[in-house]
Amino acid sequence: MLKIGELAKLCEVDVQTLRYYDKLGILCPDHIDEDSGYRYYSTDKVKLFESIVELKELGFSLKEIKAFLCATPEEQRVLYAQRRQDLQEHIRKEKERLHRIDSSFSAPVVKTSPFPFSDTAFEDDPAVIGRWELCGVLPEGAEFTGEDALSPKEALLREIFFLPGGAHVWNYFWTKGILYLLVSFAAGCIPNEYRLFSHGDKEYLALLWRGDLYGNEGATKETRIYRKTDSHTYTEKQTFRYVDETELPFDTDPQIVGVWEAFDRIADPNDFSPLPHVADPTALFYREIAFSERGVCRKLIRNSKEGTPKFCAYTRGFVLDRELCTAEAYEIRREKEADYLILAHKSSDYSYLGHVFCYHVFRRKKEKI
Repeated sequence: MLKIGELAKLCEVDVQTLRYYDKLGILCPDHIDEDSGYRYYSTDKVKLFESIVELKELGFSLKEIKAFLCATPEEQRVLYAQRRQDLQEHIRKEKERLHRIDSSFSAPVVKTSPFPFSDTAFEDDPAVIGRWELCGVLPEGAEFTGEDALSPKEALLREIFFLPGGAHVWNYFWTKGILYLLVSFAAGCIPNEYRLFSHGDKEYLALLWRGDLYGNEGATKETRIYRKTDSHTYTEKQTFRYVDETELPFDTDPQIVGVWEAFDRIADPNDFSPLPHVADPTALFYREIAFSERGVCRKLIRNSKEGTPKFCAYTRGFVLDRELCTAEAYEIRREKEADYLILAHKSSDYSYLGHVFCYHVFRRKKEKI
């Protein structure tokens, strides 16, 4: 049998990590001495630790690893398949981010959009005014026979608002027959042709989708079908479908007062671990976040000019951005004798989409600003 220090040495890891794994129930000692409290492990635990490391390298969270280790071989194959799908989606998103970086520093990339703003003259189309909801994708070469025949589609533009005058909403605007999608950093726009038609007593819009949000013209070509839900003449502010209550009364939270340094970024609070998923802290969106005793929050964004801070309010449980109308939930956890702050990230897109795309993790730096 191995003592915890001996196992840590064989696994080339610190003792605190083994204790944390024991707490999570993914690598537990074979025996604990009742008098001394010493943990003892069999040599088989070295192989188990190596399996945990391998699963982490494949992107499994510690919560998922615990489920994997308890699963049957058939269930493990299903978990591997699900992880493979997640990785494929992650690769797709990373490729989009790479394109955004390229478009930021390479002038020729702007040419991916053949339609600069100067070429987008407006022609009215009163029949399109209102709100349209995504029903699905029309299979290539097929005729529309009803919503049941459409392929399901997950897309950011789950709904489209056509405002009078072709006015801009979030990342798109329009003229008769065309929905223009803004490309990365407003270098130009990609035209997506639409046509209106009726089926039964409902009005539909067929949108020929030609490009993505980052200016990859031709990245996708599919016909998306939208159903009209109303003909209301919206203003852009009325398209903010997801607005949080930010006028909450101030309730001081002594636990959060102080300065917190950026530590990690996770997809879900259940993925939190004192071992960060993001190896390079400079890749994180924030540098730090600080809270005063009187309800003031100061966010320091990493790429902000000369480190200019953004000021918000906070009350117990929420960071409040009254400009963006968002209330970002937070919680504090203590692990391995350190305090961690987990904060929901609601960007300017949240008002249109309602998605919390990630959670930022901070580690306490000091208890006073």
